[in-house]
Amino acid sequence: MKYCSDPCCILFTCSARFIGNHGFSIGVDDVQPGESLNQKKKITIDEGYEKCHELIALYSKGDLIPQPGCNRAQTLESQISCLLNKLRETAGDDCMSTLHWRNSPLIMSQCGSKGSPINISQMVVCVGQQSVGGRRAPNGFIDRTLPHFPINSKTPAVRTGLKNMICLGNHFLCWLSLILFQ
Repeated sequence: MKYCSDPCCILFTCSARFIGNHGFSIGVDDVQPGESLNQKKKITIDEGYEKCHELIALYSKGDLIPQPGCNRAQTLESQISCLLNKLRETAGDDCMSTLHWRNSPLIMSQCGSKGSPINISQMVVCVGQQSVGGRRAPNGFIDRTLPHFPINSKTPAVRTGLKNMICLGNHFLCWLSLILFQ
């Protein structure tokens, strides 16, 4: 038994000493996307937003075919929500494939310590909860989500922060600016 515990104690001591000397923390550099990831994100989200605008145009013309058990408005919300979730997943997959293997949030996610791939993709690529309780964000003000958005707007930008992430360029923005500067 002693022969097993001695090497384990040495390994634990060395690991603790290594982490103490080198540190294990998350900095802005860990969540700063590269240029290629920014370009992929822009292309992905622009294509998705274009599809959302096509759905909204079909709805406005009255040509959107309702899903079984739903009216046209519910069908539109369901299809946009599904599309936005796919966009977030695609952007998240691109993010996870481009992160360096020594990226601290990635390590914590993979070892089960904290976070998940969705948390990492929201930090690096895009933030925004596309659905609340299975539905897109509700209107909190009179026929709109926030007072500075147009009344009765159905566009994706009005109800999500999908285009933005925590760090835009080299400027750190608080979470409120993610909503205000869509």
